[in-house]
Amino acid sequence: TKNRIRALSAGRQAGLLLGYLPGLVYQEVATESIAVAVTGSDLVILDIRNPAAPRILSRLLLRTLPRGSTYEQKTVELVGDYLFVAWPLGCGDAGLFVINIAVPTAPVVVGKLTGVVNLTAIKVVGDLLYGSLNYEFAIINFREPTAQKLLSVQPLVGQFAMASNLAVVETASGERYAFVTSLNGKVYIFDDTTPTAPKQVATYTPENACITDVAIMNQGEQPRLYLIDCHVGVRVLDVSFPAQPREVTTYSLGSGNKAYAITAIGQQMFVATDVESASASDSTLHLMAAV
Repeated sequence: TKNRIRALSAGRQAGLLLGYLPGLVYQEVATESIAVAVTGSDLVILDIRNPAAPRILSRLLLRTLPRGSTYEQKTVELVGDYLFVAWPLGCGDAGLFVINIAVPTAPVVVGKLTGVVNLTAIKVVGDLLYGSLNYEFAIINFREPTAQKLLSVQPLVGQFAMASNLAVVETASGERYAFVTSLNGKVYIFDDTTPTAPKQVATYTPENACITDVAIMNQGEQPRLYLIDCHVGVRVLDVSFPAQPREVTTYSLGSGNKAYAITAIGQQMFVATDVESASASDSTLHLMAAV
């Protein structure tokens, strides 16, 4: 949640609170044994092998807070022993830092990408990190984590075209497409099979939409794109042909509920909503089966 890290059981007593980290937590990433939390002043690395008693292993003080913008774009990713942290407002001359947490009691900053500021909505696929850089679609290569390289930046075309979140899908034939949501309610579709030269191939514009987040799930030959529409709930699109997305259904989350964020885990979706339609900090979590 936005207020603290919670550990929830996934067995017969699903939703049972096992343990938590007190205090403000803006974002978190985790493996089966390690969790990293972004708090108001530092990065906290925890041992969560016993979720009922999470144990702080180390803290890394922050000069600025990588908490994202109004729509809470993701600014931390964990890949193996490397933690990628994007600073939306920049930290000196760098907007992306790489931290080695192979020894979680002694995290070490091992790389940074200079000349990049206002980086948010980051997502790692293979050796590439995708994100919103100054509200444009960006691709960064981190094959060598200590020496990242900015491969391309593509602007979104149109009034109020500002990249907010994104999802990436790879087709059976090896092509790769990125679905980039924008603050103008559109979804921009890029063929980024050649990451140094991504090409916009289509846009998807749902009527009177308020798109805030996106997730992708591969269902064999029928990948599904899940769009959070704060007015409708969840829009489900068939993106078997990525340049021709087709809406197949929508999910309403109840009268007065606004959706804010979505996460795909396995064959399930978790959607955060605001029960009272007042603020995202009072959100609840909805579990959806993939369709």
